[in-house]
Amino acid sequence: MNRVYMTAFALAFSLFSANAIAADPPSGNRQKAQAKFKKADTNGDGKISRSEWQAAGYQEILFVRIDKNGNGVIEGVEFIAAQPF
Repeated sequence: MNRVYMTAFALAFSLFSANAIAADPPSGNRQKAQAKFKKADTNGDGKISRSEWQAAGYQEILFVRIDKNGNGVIEGVEFIAAQPF
């Protein structure tokens, strides 16, 4: 019985750890993503509008997928979270 609890705990811990790693990319990758975001955010308001997205040459379908909260702009956290690290 103790072994079952230990296995369940180890599995749960590994799932939480994987989510934490996925949510916080390595600093070098984060810096690259921030640089890409800053380049696309041409007016410097901290958001990428649909027109800025298109001007940067990104695909429209990605805009919809990355804009998780559906507010019509991509914030930095959404952009960084979507980067394939």
